[in-house]
Amino acid sequence: IEPTTVVDIMAEPPQILRHGKGDVEALKVI
Repeated sequence: IEPTTVVDIMAEPPQILRHGKGDVEALKVI
């Protein structure tokens, strides 16, 4: 998981839906 993706999630929660399953894993990391 790229750090940039995590930053995007924190910056704009709506992007979580756009990224899909990848973000679910990212959220677990957070």
